[in-house]
Amino acid sequence: MRGGGWLHEPVVQIMGKSSSEDRVLGIASAFSGMVVIAATIAIVFFGAERLLRSDTEASAVKWTENVLANAPDFDAILAGDKPTARNLDFLGAALRGGDIFRYKIYNADGQLLQISDDLAAGGSDRAALESQRVDLAPPIFAGKVFSQARIGTPPGRPEFYTEAFVPIVDQQGKILGVIDVFVDNTQRRALYLQWLAGILGALLIVAATGFAVPATSLWFRSRRKRVAEQHLRFLAQHDTLTGLANRTRFLDNLTSALKIHADEGRQLALHFIDLDRFKEINDAFGHAEGDAYLRDIAERLSKLVDRPEYLGRLGGDEFAVIQPELSGAKHAEIYAERICSALTGKYDINGYKVISTASVGVAVAPQHGTSAAQLLRSADVALHQVKLAGRNAIGVYTADLDDLLKRRLALQADLRKAFENDWFSLHYQPQYDLKTRRLTGFEALLRMQHPDRGFISPIEFIPVAEEIGLIVPLGEWVLYEACRTAVNWPDTIGLSVNLSPAQFRQGDMPEIVEKVLNQTQLAPRRLALEITEGLLMESSQSVFDQLQDIRALGVALVMDDFGTGYSSLGYLWQFSFDTIKIDRSFVHALGSGSNVESLLRSIINIGESLDLRVIAEGVENAEQAQFLMANSCRHVQGFLFGRPVPESDVMGIIDKDARNAEKTHAEPLRPSRHTVAA
Repeated sequence: MRGGGWLHEPVVQIMGKSSSEDRVLGIASAFSGMVVIAATIAIVFFGAERLLRSDTEASAVKWTENVLANAPDFDAILAGDKPTARNLDFLGAALRGGDIFRYKIYNADGQLLQISDDLAAGGSDRAALESQRVDLAPPIFAGKVFSQARIGTPPGRPEFYTEAFVPIVDQQGKILGVIDVFVDNTQRRALYLQWLAGILGALLIVAATGFAVPATSLWFRSRRKRVAEQHLRFLAQHDTLTGLANRTRFLDNLTSALKIHADEGRQLALHFIDLDRFKEINDAFGHAEGDAYLRDIAERLSKLVDRPEYLGRLGGDEFAVIQPELSGAKHAEIYAERICSALTGKYDINGYKVISTASVGVAVAPQHGTSAAQLLRSADVALHQVKLAGRNAIGVYTADLDDLLKRRLALQADLRKAFENDWFSLHYQPQYDLKTRRLTGFEALLRMQHPDRGFISPIEFIPVAEEIGLIVPLGEWVLYEACRTAVNWPDTIGLSVNLSPAQFRQGDMPEIVEKVLNQTQLAPRRLALEITEGLLMESSQSVFDQLQDIRALGVALVMDDFGTGYSSLGYLWQFSFDTIKIDRSFVHALGSGSNVESLLRSIINIGESLDLRVIAEGVENAEQAQFLMANSCRHVQGFLFGRPVPESDVMGIIDKDARNAEKTHAEPLRPSRHTVAA
């Protein structure tokens, strides 16, 4: 539309069409009959035109009221801001029902703010909009709807349609803006013209029929509009993917439930649910499979709630459940466990059996909040702590969690500073062969020294680094520094480096390993990369391909923390490992009177039968070493043989090992100056 007035597009006058029936009837009828017929036709015609205009304006007003009531961030559009993605999605969905096919939004000064034609482009070009301004018609300033019938130009428009300019007024009657609603009248107008033609053939009989047919048609069209309006309201309050209540509707439901329970003196719980592996599934299999997975999750959760309004999808991979009539916090924990059990298991995604789990944060009202916002925040804090602790668990809010969250946020800031200010360093823990009593290699371990807080444990900062995305550049730095150091060691000394699952998500891990080996000139056969079961649980083709490509470089693969996951055995034949590393928890449990000795023997036998190298970590006393040696586990690592040391102390350990090798009768290994006494 060009700048200027409202009338720059062609206007059509709605008029009846003459036909041969008109002429035959006129010749056969008396002058008085012709006058009566003409008068009747004129009355019916103008009445139909009025009815058509009134119905059209009512449609435009109803659609506008729904938009004003339900569209997110609409006030910001009237203020001249660029529409948000939520607003564009909502308005786009609003055009997919009923007879409204286009709209324009103007401010009170007649400046064009938004056109529905621009939705596909993600919002209007602000510069182009600001150049378009119109003069508002006088009836609009009086708060009245102003409409004009139009023909189907430019191409692509309906054959007949009406523009209805609906004013937007505040409670004081001030005009805030105008929505120009385009209503498709093609079918409706055809019905009216058909009706008028019937009246010309047989005035009285067809007149009765003429009123009945449009009335019936209007009833059906009104019903269609009601269905479209109901759909519009549904879209405003529900998640289109799963059909569950969206965040706004769910919080309204939670507010209502809180009020009812408060009036009756009862408790309720809010369960905030996060899917532990949704991002990996979405990245590995695509959005279509990710959407199917979310629908599966919604279906499982729906079976746990008694009332559908007590379940909602808050966004992304976050869901929430209201548990009414709570008897206490323990009752909430039991229900949260049911949620975790329902969501944990294998999902068939594109032919792959993917294991997925969920984390749940729980808050109880009124102890942890009396409003929907307070209760949701408390549940979110509890959920955050669960994710920090490793996911796949439940957590109930306590006041202490707020302090933990603040410390977590401070650590995030410290990590960014640490990477920039060289607070990170590498330590190396020696590994030995019990049979030959020789040093076989070192494991590179990341350390962080804070200038004020001192040493910070990797157990504390590694999960935070993964959470904020720092683990990828940090992991590459660790790999480079460790290889750069190891290239100066004797050729018989190997190097082990741990990798995080996050380092595989971009799909370029083999290229990074190859680049580091080329830069440092470390022989690939001397490098072993340790990965945990967390990576293998992703079961994606991308992970499998990357591991195969890394092995093709000549680099060894080590399954770290073997035995701690319930599916570790299944991964041994799916992925080509060179070494399994027995988790320290099994070694520490030796002598406890449990069945750990049998378990350790089984793990060692599995390694031998599959021709895999087996190494035990966490060896801290001679009894543990003797048990491992007696059961053919030659390779060990732990405080008994050496603590992790800085790079400057590594050559001393290597030199000491070389001196021991020169002795004709070497004594059994004993703790070094870096060990802890048994």
